[in-house]
Amino acid sequence: MWVGFDDKTSLGKGETGARAALPIWISFMDQALSDTPIEIFKSPEGITLMKVDIETGLPSEGGSKETITEAFVDGTLPGKEGHEKENPSGSTPVRRGFPGDASAPSNY
Repeated sequence: MWVGFDDKTSLGKGETGARAALPIWISFMDQALSDTPIEIFKSPEGITLMKVDIETGLPSEGGSKETITEAFVDGTLPGKEGHEKENPSGSTPVRRGFPGDASAPSNY
């Protein structure tokens, strides 16, 4: 997906090709994958998914305003000494081939 002009004309103040293209791509993929079932994503062996605070990168303790899910190689989980946490299931629901799908969880 590409949005822009061949002659390098500006798309407008603050507008970029990627920012303009993303909504088009999301709409296309939503329709293209509408009949694709949602499956459980299983982390590869040796990889743990963990919710972390977006500002500190430390494990989310529930009080964090914003969190993201990050992947860590086992043994490299962040945290206070002796307080490392692991995601016991290691799974996050996503639609195969399109993790940005609106039906995917907000913590993806």
